[in-house]
Amino acid sequence: MFTRFQSLIRDYFYHRSYFRILHRFNFLTQPMKHFTRITLDPEVMGGKPCIRGLRVTVGMVVGLVSSGYSTDDILKAYPYLEVDDVREALAFAAWRVEEVEVQLFRAA
Repeated sequence: MFTRFQSLIRDYFYHRSYFRILHRFNFLTQPMKHFTRITLDPEVMGGKPCIRGLRVTVGMVVGLVSSGYSTDDILKAYPYLEVDDVREALAFAAWRVEEVEVQLFRAA
């Protein structure tokens, strides 16, 4: 629930397009989705999102899927992966694509 101050701020910025974008994507109210199989470690693959700390990146899996490989083909090529790993890699990629970066103004 908004407090009176938050309501005033919301009403003031409502006519600004960037507030409508933020409100539309629920960035003010929705928490970040939690992925249990995706890890980010600067020591592994240069900090790219990996699957369970292995040296298999989300980008590799998404690239294989986009090239026409089925989940079974990917699991044969990488026997240490599981079906849920492939699903979560695709879900993570979809989530990352939906993020919106807001440009900040430079200090003068």
